[in-house]
Amino acid sequence: MELKLVSWNMNYWQRNESQRLEAWEYLKNLNFDIAVLQETKPFFNCIENYNVIFQNLPVKDGWGSAIISKKFTSYKHSFISSYEGSQALICYDFEFEKGKNVTIINLYGKSDTYGYCTTTIHHMLSDITPIVWGKSKNIIIMAGDLNTSIQWDENYKNRDPLHKLVFDRIDDMGFINCTMVKYKEHKQTFVRENTFPYQDDYVFIKNCKGKWDINILNNENILNFSDHYPVELIIEI
Repeated sequence: MELKLVSWNMNYWQRNESQRLEAWEYLKNLNFDIAVLQETKPFFNCIENYNVIFQNLPVKDGWGSAIISKKFTSYKHSFISSYEGSQALICYDFEFEKGKNVTIINLYGKSDTYGYCTTTIHHMLSDITPIVWGKSKNIIIMAGDLNTSIQWDENYKNRDPLHKLVFDRIDDMGFINCTMVKYKEHKQTFVRENTFPYQDDYVFIKNCKGKWDINILNNENILNFSDHYPVELIIEI
């Protein structure tokens, strides 16, 4: 069977109610199986036929991260972490067929007290280490807005390669960086005026033996309701 997953930063905190509603309608029309969302707050009337896992952050208006799914059975992974940035981490196993589970991990690079996002991602990677290196042979899909890009290191060559170290670690954990494998280069997902065309949004997979494809949904109309393009993964499970 095929699974369609969409990862998207919905930019809740900078949008008005009309734009937020339009974003949810757009997302629903993608006919996804799983949506991994950041900077969001669910509009439950738009997704009444889906399961909603929402984890708010201690921020103004209570937005946060979410995993939205069709009516699959799911099992939560809990983490013991006192680090403030790990509040955005969500990890669940979803059962698509009896005995066939897929682990979905939602990452969001929330900045720490000192303004670093890479530290947040490192703590999350530490939290999920027992899952990634455990005995489970589940397909693992890890996605989200990392607020991290090797492009940052490339543009500021006099600094330590803080961002590259994150991706080196993800690679060492056995994950495939799907957009890099397909496109062989960085692909812009973050769009803001007077900002370098960064890729902040990624999908990584592990333990996948079937076919997969990934696309950045860079329709300019999306910029009416978010400053990030969604990333869509279709994977055989």
